[in-house]
Amino acid sequence: MILSEVIIQAGGSILFASYGIAGLAVLNVIIHTVYFIRVAEPNLEKRFGRDYIAYKEYVARWIPKFHPWKPVIILSCKE
Repeated sequence: MILSEVIIQAGGSILFASYGIAGLAVLNVIIHTVYFIRVAEPNLEKRFGRDYIAYKEYVARWIPKFHPWKPVIILSCKE
């Protein structure tokens, strides 16, 4: 959803020849990247552990890949 928002903002900046909208798109990417790295990803690592770390190795943060992710199932015992 965030990537599509940035694409729409970039398209709007081209359509309307607006540096303000382009700046908004860049600011949007910077803010979300910092949030992902500092807040969201560490929380997901705490919550899901090795499964999330393995997922992160194969799934890009911003640029989607054209081949599907094939998860490796990690069975973890919590006893």
